[in-house]
Amino acid sequence: MSDSASSSPSAVAAHVAGTFFCRPHESDHRITLCLQQATGAGPVIIDLPIGASELNGAGRIALECDRLRWAGPLLEAPRWAVHCGGRRAGFGGPRPATGAEARALEALKAVTSGAGRLPLPSPSGGRGESFAYVRGNFERVVGSADSESYHLVDPTGSLGLQLSIFFLRV
Repeated sequence: MSDSASSSPSAVAAHVAGTFFCRPHESDHRITLCLQQATGAGPVIIDLPIGASELNGAGRIALECDRLRWAGPLLEAPRWAVHCGGRRAGFGGPRPATGAEARALEALKAVTSGAGRLPLPSPSGGRGESFAYVRGNFERVVGSADSESYHLVDPTGSLGLQLSIFFLRV
């Protein structure tokens, strides 16, 4: 984050819980990004066209929506062009949380940062899904109606430049 973005009067910052899910039993190992506001609003869930190995060391993930096709709230855009580590990765899109994801997010509510595997029982009592996850706190910066960014904050409270996620209307 640049100094001008953090000191700009139009920039609004807040903390958001961010979780990356990966279902290890799936052959493509694609990841899902979940952003949860502290306000109690429903989570934003976006399937990303990148695998867990591509996330490692990515540094930046940029999601771009087309301003000619979407004029509504930025994070509700129906389709995103995804760039990971400076390379175009494909397209991603938002969707509602599955029942298993909702149970996983509830189980992780008290976790501020960490990584691991979360086995979830199914609602019927049998064996449920298993999620690999990475969770952290992000600082949300709203620059305008056409740009938001999320910057990983390390557990000591300082901004970590290890991972930033940018949502842009272009």
